[in-house]
Amino acid sequence: MHIVYLNSNGEFRTISITDFGNGYHEISVEKDDKKDFAKKVPIKQDTGKNSHQVFLYSMEAENIIKEWINWESVGKEGFEIIQSASLSVEGNPDVTRLTEEQLKKLKIYLKAARKTTGNPCGYENYFECIQNDGTSFHFSISADGESISTDQGVYILDSPDNLEIVELFKEIFKSA
Repeated sequence: MHIVYLNSNGEFRTISITDFGNGYHEISVEKDDKKDFAKKVPIKQDTGKNSHQVFLYSMEAENIIKEWINWESVGKEGFEIIQSASLSVEGNPDVTRLTEEQLKKLKIYLKAARKTTGNPCGYENYFECIQNDGTSFHFSISADGESISTDQGVYILDSPDNLEIVELFKEIFKSA
C-alpha cells in the first residue's frame, strides 16, 4: 500500500507499507525531487538511529489495512468458482466482459498456477469476477502472463503456459 502524505513543510512523501501477513509489516518513506524519483528518506527511530525501512508487528494495523483496501480472503480456490469475468487493462476505465470461450481459456490458465512467496505482480491486467455464490473476486495478471496476484498470495506459471494467456489478452483486445 502506498500513502501520499503532505507534511507540515508542504512536502509530499510516499509512505510504502508492505504487509507480509500474520501482522508483519515493512514501512519505508520516499520523496521525489527535481533530480531523483523515489529517493529514500530516512526514518528516525526512538533511539535516534535512522533507518531506510522499519519492520513492525501489529495485527491491529493489519486488520485496519485490510478493511481500507477491501481485503478478500479468497486465494487460488477462487479461480475454480468464477462464473463471469471482466478485464480492465493498465488502469483504463474501459472494461471488457469475457465471453464464455474466453472465460473457459482463463480458467484453464489459472489451474496451472503455483503459489510463491514473491511480492505482488504487475497489475497490467486487472480482473473483476463474480463467483458461483454471487460474491466478487479480484486479481491481476502481469503483462507477460507469468504471475497472478490475489489478496491471498502471488501465483506463478512456467513457460509455455504463460504464453497462452498473453494470446488470450491479444484476442480480447482485438474484439474490444
